[in-house]
Amino acid sequence: IPLVVHKCFEAIEARGLDREGIYRVSGKLTETAELRLLMETDAAAVNLMDDTGYDINIVASLVKQFFRELPQPIFYFTSRERAEYSQITDERERLVKLRTRVKSLPGANQVLLRALVTHLSKVVANSDKNRMVASNLGLLFAPVVF
Repeated sequence: IPLVVHKCFEAIEARGLDREGIYRVSGKLTETAELRLLMETDAAAVNLMDDTGYDINIVASLVKQFFRELPQPIFYFTSRERAEYSQITDERERLVKLRTRVKSLPGANQVLLRALVTHLSKVVANSDKNRMVASNLGLLFAPVVF
């Protein structure tokens, strides 16, 4: 996965899983832009693990921005595919179709999707503290994933 995403996920998992509204509460735009510039310049040199550095909401905002600005969603469906999928009423058949579609994604997309889902499952596992249940995260990430 891209280093910027890896470092952001790592920081959020280390110091942001208990932050109420993680991903729902946006970081300051100017500080998010500053962090983005630093990451674009030399991501390896940026330390996101330090609590005295960037607020974790800024890190989470950078994650959302990264996925929002991808040239194509990581799990792209054509309009025709969406229409066909929405017509499937059998839950098992829908799951089979979805798995088949995931396996047909380019390798890089599969890796990034797996990393995102793994990360978001950790966020959901701490929903008693951060109040970010799966449906909340789905509202935030579905538009940039699909």
